[in-house]
Amino acid sequence: MQPNGQAPAPAPQQNPYDYLLNPPTAPRKQRPLFSGGNKVVKVVFVAVVLVVVLIAYSVFSNLTKTNYDAVVRLAERQQEIVRVSNLGLASAQDPATRVYVSTIASTTQSEQYATVAFLSKKQIKVSPSVLALKQDSSIDTSLKSAQQNNTYDKVLTDTLNDLLLSYQKAQKEVTDVGKSKSETALFATLFLNAKVLDGIK
Repeated sequence: MQPNGQAPAPAPQQNPYDYLLNPPTAPRKQRPLFSGGNKVVKVVFVAVVLVVVLIAYSVFSNLTKTNYDAVVRLAERQQEIVRVSNLGLASAQDPATRVYVSTIASTTQSEQYATVAFLSKKQIKVSPSVLALKQDSSIDTSLKSAQQNNTYDKVLTDTLNDLLLSYQKAQKEVTDVGKSKSETALFATLFLNAKVLDGIK
């Protein structure tokens, strides 16, 4: 009996099978984002970071890279001038024409060596097939026809003058390519030589 005279409340009956029906659950531990169990998340994160870095590098390279395509095109034009000059040296009759053509051939050949050497320093290899891209078969046809009509020297001179004119225009495209003093001097010399050759026609 309780001191106040009241009977104690009966204790709640516990189901003896309660542990089977309602097993105790331990609190789940939260895994950190980059724990061993989240390998997929890790891989995705690393892949995203790599893609961002590669894109940034590509954009930076393109912004800082100098384009030497104009210099390659210049070497192609030089090749065609030398080729046509050599054709002319084999068939020209007038001594003045031969001197003119010989000067063009030797000067342009020297310029081409310098241009190809410049490209080589920039890790750009220029194959003979690339140098031959400006080869114009219509020039060969025109010279053959002129030879049959006894107008070879005039057609040869006019053809070389046209090639030199387009060569001068191509020179203007490379004026800003040279970064060092030696490179700037090279392209200035090439341009000056083209003007001199054009002036002796």
